[in-house]
Amino acid sequence: MVWPWITASALVAGATGGAPQIELSRRPDGYVLRARFSVGRSPACVLKTLFASENLRASAGASTEVELLEDGPRLQRVRYTERRLGMTVRQTYRRALDEAASRLDVELLESETSSLLPTVKSSRGFYKVEPGEGGHGAIVVYEQSVELEGVLAGAMVTLAEGEARNFVEGVAANVERLCDP
Repeated sequence: MVWPWITASALVAGATGGAPQIELSRRPDGYVLRARFSVGRSPACVLKTLFASENLRASAGASTEVELLEDGPRLQRVRYTERRLGMTVRQTYRRALDEAASRLDVELLESETSSLLPTVKSSRGFYKVEPGEGGHGAIVVYEQSVELEGVLAGAMVTLAEGEARNFVEGVAANVERLCDP
C-alpha cells in the first residue's frame, strides 16, 4: 500500500543517470527521506515540470483526488485525497517555487485521517535542481521530513521505508516524459 505522505508530496525526477541514492532515517516520531538522482533534462525544464499545475495528477501517486486550491506563478495550494479500504486521508500542501534558487519547497498545511492511521503532524520538504555533471541534464535533490502522531506511527515509518524506493523510481519517468525540452 502506498501512503499519501510518501506519494502525494510532489513529483520527483528519475534515474537516467543510474540508480537513485535514497536514504530514509527513522526518528521516534517520524522520518526524513533524502534522495539524489539525475535526469536527462535541463534544470530549468525539470523545475518547471515539478511545479506545473497540469502535472499534479501525474505526481499524485496513490491519491484518488487532486484539487488545485490556489495556482499562482510561484505559489500553489493543493489538496490530495486518498480513499482505500474504507480509510480516507486528506492533506493540503503549500508548494512554493523559488526559480532563482532553483528550488521547490513543499509544506503540509493540514491533514485529516478518518481511521486509525497516524496523523501527520508536519511534513516539510524541498526539491533542489542543479546542473548535471559536465552541464548535461540535471541532478535533483529531494528531502522530506515527516512528523507523525498516533499509536501506529512506528508501523507507518516501516511502511515508508518499504515505499521510499518505489516512490522515487515509480515517478522517475514522469520528469523525463513530461519535461518538454
